[in-house]
Amino acid sequence: MNYKLTSVFYGNQGWSMDEIENLSSWTNKRPTVIVLFTDWCNGSMIDLFNTQLNNIWNNNSIPLITWELYGCGGTSQPGIMRLVRNNIYDTYINQFGDRLRIWLAGNDGILGNADDRRVYLRL
Repeated sequence: MNYKLTSVFYGNQGWSMDEIENLSSWTNKRPTVIVLFTDWCNGSMIDLFNTQLNNIWNNNSIPLITWELYGCGGTSQPGIMRLVRNNIYDTYINQFGDRLRIWLAGNDGILGNADDRRVYLRL
């Protein structure tokens, strides 16, 4: 079998899927994976789980979250990896993991059944 899976970086980041719909119509394929970027900001996390991931998943695509080590508004933190290693970001990381687990479980909130979702996560 010859399968070609498409992946796109969509600058809109899952806020609206209009251009993805146009691309899908043009290529006669939906993107298998849609890449988006998010920082380490609580406000961004809320938007990511309440809107962006749902829009991408409901488009029958798998989100690839690029988890950027930036704070709110794209601010960089000198020595970020040392701070992560020293547990400074544990609360945020745990909250993100909890939200991701809930989202992955699908509408019924139970992992391990037919409505589970998928996501790729990269740093």
